[in-house]
Amino acid sequence: MPVIKKKPNFFRENYYKVFGTTWFVLGGLSVLFTPENPVGYLYFIAGIGYFVIGYLNRDHIQAYIQWDPENLILSNWNQKPLIYPVSSIDALIISRENLTVKSGAANGTMLDLKGFNEEDINYLQNDFNKYIQTNVNQVA
Repeated sequence: MPVIKKKPNFFRENYYKVFGTTWFVLGGLSVLFTPENPVGYLYFIAGIGYFVIGYLNRDHIQAYIQWDPENLILSNWNQKPLIYPVSSIDALIISRENLTVKSGAANGTMLDLKGFNEEDINYLQNDFNKYIQTNVNQVA
């Protein structure tokens, strides 16, 4: 199954680690200097919560586009993948900045292509042509 990927920048890749560490350190300092104040313990819990959420979302860090003869799969940062059957796609518009998928009367999505290599976008456009049926329009 062909796939093109976009590497996230440092902050998006380490978002939960940065904030989890920040809250955890603030909680430690608060407990260390004012142990009678319960706010420090809440900071600890918030820091641990960020680490847990980051662990659970570790598979949704990278944006990618994946396709085969039956499905087009789009995944953006920190979102679950959207799966569109090729037979249900009404229009597929690939421009330099966006990929727009129209599927049905009120279904579809737009994916930002900034950050993908131009060679990868051309590969998507050329390779996906093999799977497009007559009901799908592709505009360059």
